[in-house]
Amino acid sequence: MSQQQSHSDYSRLLPHPLLFASALFALLAVAMLTPRSTPAAEASFRIVANTDAKGAAISRKVLAGVYRGEAVRWTNGLSMRPVDQSARSTIREAFTREVLGQSIQEQQSFWLKQISAGRRNPPLVKVTDEEVLAFLVANPGAVSYVSETASIPAGLKTLALVD
Repeated sequence: MSQQQSHSDYSRLLPHPLLFASALFALLAVAMLTPRSTPAAEASFRIVANTDAKGAAISRKVLAGVYRGEAVRWTNGLSMRPVDQSARSTIREAFTREVLGQSIQEQQSFWLKQISAGRRNPPLVKVTDEEVLAFLVANPGAVSYVSETASIPAGLKTLALVD
């Protein structure tokens, strides 16, 4: 097999190697941003959305779809914009386990496959509750999770998570 044939075989497996490498680098960099401070078993969260988002509750199944890029609109037609926290966040670890039924590593693997296949982009990542809340206030379709103790500002609402 010639070197040129070998290269084209790899190109078919990874159609966008620079995009894949960039996404991998970005995910690894985000994973290192925030040190863990609370065991995940003790972390509790609540779901928060901009007040323009319709409804007072969201089902676990729908929210999981939002974070997998499957559900894209609120019932009033507003585009959903999910926001994750740092991969090192215990709040994200608890959310990912309890809502998505996955570990953070499984979720990151899912997104790497989606990106490399050119299908979807992962949720935006913010490092702190405060950054998440500021983004939610400024973006009408945004939805995320924050620690149970976070102070929810005007313009946002807490959504009940139902099964």
